[in-house]
Amino acid sequence: MVLLKKEETLFPLDEEGKLKPLKEKVVLPINGEYPEIEFLPLLRKEWMKMLKDGKVEENKGEKSEINDDSDKKLVLEKLVSPKYDEKEIDFVSTKVLTAIVSTIMEYSGITDGNLIKIRDKILERKENESRRERKSSSTKTRVSP
Repeated sequence: MVLLKKEETLFPLDEEGKLKPLKEKVVLPINGEYPEIEFLPLLRKEWMKMLKDGKVEENKGEKSEINDDSDKKLVLEKLVSPKYDEKEIDFVSTKVLTAIVSTIMEYSGITDGNLIKIRDKILERKENESRRERKSSSTKTRVSP
């Protein structure tokens, strides 16, 4: 039997006991890539407050969705890099906002982590294809003596 260690269950904290930003690849592609973002995790009490305040629309049998204004507020409050201000956030594409919000929620443990698994499989597949292409092109360029 493996015992759960407290250190493994906590989000990273700095010396002052404040949350440290996480640096992770987004879980949904942006322009075909998975760039990294830096963000503060969404704590359970914050998520519960969003539910209580009606900022999350729960669909029966489907995933819960944060409404558009709450999406923007979450990005303004939690995203460390890239950082948007209140004027800029209105001009961020829906696709990018969705990727950022989904990443924050996945790594905060709000959702089941399936997007992380899917993204990792896609990245692994791309890396394998890239290796095969490099290997294939290197064998083609060899000249026999």
